[in-house]
Amino acid sequence: MRITRLEAKGIGPFEDLNIEFKPKPAGMENKAEIHILTGENGTGKSTILMLLSCYADKTNDNLILSRFRSKKIVQSVLDEGLISRFDIYSDEAERFQSFFIYSNQNISTVNYDFTKKVDRIILNKEINARYLFFAYSGNRELETKNEIKIAEINESPIFDTLNFRKKINFDTILNWIATNKAKEAFALLKNNNSSAQKYENSLKKIEDSISNITQKAVEFDIEDQPFRVFLKIANKSLDFNILPDGLKSIISWLSDLLMRLDRIDWADKSKSILEQNFILFLDEIEVHLHPSWQRKILPVVQDLFPNAQIFISTHSPFVVGSVDGARVYKFKLDENNNSVLDSEYWTEDGNSYDRILEEIFDIKERFGVGVQKQLDEFKEYKIQILKGKTIDEEAFMKLANEIAKQSIELNGIISFELRQLKRNTTQKLETA
Repeated sequence: MRITRLEAKGIGPFEDLNIEFKPKPAGMENKAEIHILTGENGTGKSTILMLLSCYADKTNDNLILSRFRSKKIVQSVLDEGLISRFDIYSDEAERFQSFFIYSNQNISTVNYDFTKKVDRIILNKEINARYLFFAYSGNRELETKNEIKIAEINESPIFDTLNFRKKINFDTILNWIATNKAKEAFALLKNNNSSAQKYENSLKKIEDSISNITQKAVEFDIEDQPFRVFLKIANKSLDFNILPDGLKSIISWLSDLLMRLDRIDWADKSKSILEQNFILFLDEIEVHLHPSWQRKILPVVQDLFPNAQIFISTHSPFVVGSVDGARVYKFKLDENNNSVLDSEYWTEDGNSYDRILEEIFDIKERFGVGVQKQLDEFKEYKIQILKGKTIDEEAFMKLANEIAKQSIELNGIISFELRQLKRNTTQKLETA
């Protein structure tokens, strides 16, 4: 199952939005299908993620309702008028269509009308899942008391999977880790090596993923005085509460996702949990991450879940430039302050960050604001000189020296520009 298109009218910054989500290109069969939403603040990237999540359930309804422009009272869902609405299309279902009808302008009395009652994600009440939806935000908070017990988790693996703002209860993850460690140990005592391998692999997927992102050997470690789970990094055990925010962020959402995937009864038993079909929404997961980790997180996810469809919003050029074969959607605000799809293209990890900054993030400056202002002034002098106009040479050289002394890089740039100016003016004098 994959989402193929989104239409939205009168919602948030969107007056009229129509996006087609193209399938991943040829040669990417063993990698996840990735769609990257970029654009300045206020262009609706997070709104799109929340709208798409409505295909699965009503978790984010109130957040979406608050973004609706139209409060028109209507008598019929057929009376579209200026009603805020959205339509989601997939390759499995007919159009998933949502009209919102207001009674006395009270948004709490919202009603739905669907052109088709879509399959509610799973069959037979939470078993034999064919496809599922998950959502995570880099701003989700992490809660842990590290009070560990060995016991099966009673909470449903699909409970609250689309709540972007819900805190992640990391104690549940730590309990799952401890329980899997215990099951592995019991299986080894009984010489049941296949079961032991199964429990070990569940945790190793998380450890390997985190190791690939951080470029450090990572594994979960249990100590019994007191009984707690630690993270061992380069053979040093650290309590989760003292880990850097970036590392906690990666571990929390990735561990939560893999824990849920591991506990779900999938319909297709021939596939591993990593190969199952699911849709993943990631809202600015690069928050708290050093650029070196931002460059690695998306390639790891792309390789880890080959049959997933992933929608990610980001402000990071390092995320955008980290993978091949992802579709980028760049949004901008028009003259009426409506968000529009400005451009879209396939990523290539051969593109430089300078190019990504300029073409995707509209940042053409390479230096700080003060230096850039001086460079722009230097450029104006240069244009006047090349046109043969008279300038204040003393002021020009003073400016050039001020810029050049600020760094080795700037000294090289100014020296090159002055040599070029001298060569051009000499050539003009010789041909005059």
